[in-house]
Amino acid sequence: MSENKKLPKKSIQKKTFDLDAFLESENLNSEPKDKELTWVPLSKGWFDALKLPGFPRGFVSLVRGYSNTGKSTAFYEAIAGAQKIGDFAVVIETGSQKLPCNFSNF
Repeated sequence: MSENKKLPKKSIQKKTFDLDAFLESENLNSEPKDKELTWVPLSKGWFDALKLPGFPRGFVSLVRGYSNTGKSTAFYEAIAGAQKIGDFAVVIETGSQKLPCNFSNF
């Protein structure tokens, strides 16, 4: 093949991009819907203290505070409220209490 011989140029057809048409084709043109917020009811005393209707259902709730400030009582209230409406409450206790065994010997 000789170097003087050139291949013919191919014409390239430019395409336009329509963002609205792409979003429509991928079904991405609608606004996302927020998850409906429902509550695990608490007692009237908790409502008066917190000014909240309860703990949100289907979300992770964190209760923090110093010792003897009612964190465990809040958990028990939430569990009782969930049971009253037929929900199953899951509690993950991550307190930093000392373990019954001593690991300093290892």
